[in-house]
Amino acid sequence: MKYYDFLEKYRRASSAWPFNFAVDVVDAEGKADPQKLAMIWLNEHGEEKRFTYADFTRESNKAANVLRDLGVQREDIVVLMMTRRPEWWICALAVMKLGAIVIPVSSKLTPYDIRYRSGMTPIKAIITEDSLKGVFDEASDDLTYVHLFLSYDGGNEKWRNMGELCASASEDFKDPADTTILSPMIMYFTSGTSGLPKMVRHNYLYAWAHLATSELWHRETPESLQWTITDTGWGKLCWGAFIAQWMAGSCIFVYEYKGHFDGKDILRNIEKYHITNFCAPPTVYRLLIAEDVKKYDISSLKVCTAAGEALSIPDALKWKELSGLDIYEGYGQTESTILLGNLPGEQHKIGSLGRAIPGLDVDIVDEEGNRLGPDKEGNIAVCMEGKWPPGLFHGYLNEEEMNKEVFHHGWYYTRDLGIKDKDGFIWFVSRSDDVFKSSGYRISPAEVEKALQQHEAVADSIVIGVPHKMRGFVVKAFVQLRPGFEPSFLLEKDIQSFVRKNTAPYMYPRIVEFVDDLPKTTNGKKCRWKMVEIENKKNNG
Repeated sequence: MKYYDFLEKYRRASSAWPFNFAVDVVDAEGKADPQKLAMIWLNEHGEEKRFTYADFTRESNKAANVLRDLGVQREDIVVLMMTRRPEWWICALAVMKLGAIVIPVSSKLTPYDIRYRSGMTPIKAIITEDSLKGVFDEASDDLTYVHLFLSYDGGNEKWRNMGELCASASEDFKDPADTTILSPMIMYFTSGTSGLPKMVRHNYLYAWAHLATSELWHRETPESLQWTITDTGWGKLCWGAFIAQWMAGSCIFVYEYKGHFDGKDILRNIEKYHITNFCAPPTVYRLLIAEDVKKYDISSLKVCTAAGEALSIPDALKWKELSGLDIYEGYGQTESTILLGNLPGEQHKIGSLGRAIPGLDVDIVDEEGNRLGPDKEGNIAVCMEGKWPPGLFHGYLNEEEMNKEVFHHGWYYTRDLGIKDKDGFIWFVSRSDDVFKSSGYRISPAEVEKALQQHEAVADSIVIGVPHKMRGFVVKAFVQLRPGFEPSFLLEKDIQSFVRKNTAPYMYPRIVEFVDDLPKTTNGKKCRWKMVEIENKKNNG
């Protein structure tokens, strides 16, 4: 496997070697086999497009020439905010060829979200699509330093039409950036381990390390067709529909839809396109097992994987009954590539996160960095001794205090809690902080609380995640009202609507409970954990 060759090369290397994912992987694959498929793209209206690796070389060369002519240079930051359209992948590759840094953001962000993120780092260019550029226009007062506004499908005095510019650009791109494995490649905004979103930057070593994601967890080969349910703004895209797959020489399936997940639609597409590898959060598997799976021929499926939230054993067993396939869980973060997984050739323990990926030392430790024995609850952490763990970030940008919290005593603390059994398999217990996931979306209570705070009736609030059968967790807000406002059904709906309009829709509180007081410490800090404790007691009778 290429991953083990990489580990040996990395172990022996005394310095960084030259590498650029766009040039040395995608372009090289297209040159070696011009007919090799890289992507099958489909939208909900049945429109289908197929792209070879050579197609992505040609189209990303055009986009790179456009961006270079417009002044994008090495290590400039380019924000990509698009739906699941092929141009996202084309532009990401183009940015890499220039040695610039890609920042993907979710297409569901609002002006409020854009304003916050734009204040964290200087942005050279924004590339989006016509239906989304209004979000940036509404936040324009805080984007005065952005040099370039580029949009597909339409332009005006402010926005240049990226599609038209690329159509007339040259397919020949000369002098790509001479990046190395330590050059910055991609940066994500993440809710991190607590609080508001933080910046996580990865270098090109991240691409190499994702060979473990594709080969050991997804079990992909160059003949695989991988479908991962994910949005373009999330780190999961690199795991399941971009970098990991193309490092392995696989083809990706991309389904662009505007509405909600539909189990029947997913099963039809698996049958029609002969999907071989499928990855989704447990929420999606729950949708699938609610359908009449036996009506569909999904015999092409070879491997099913899940991540993002806890997979229940009953759901896993039901899926195996219906499909004949195990679901292999994996564990990692936006801050890393895969850290734990149920791996080929090893015992599969349903419900466990698996064991440490070869080349990494992942264990359960206490706050002083001491390894804990079997069945002892502690922190899931990555050992930092020796060479830097491949694929792991080097710290949150401009977050010195947070970095001290996660890097100490020779370990990187994921801020998740787990238990290791006698066979070395690690089982997830809970997050050690407040961030939770709902239907695969990572939600920071602090972001929701900040949005709530802007409603005229809200004096203060505490947001938590409460268990939900289908979604894993849903957002619940305990709201303390300002004087002059009284709890009512209409006010509850107005607050929910307000949050939906002012932050990403998946963050709005599905449950609102009005309270007279909120628990706080003596120094005024809100005790979110106290509300979790109260809610758990309520639910447990």
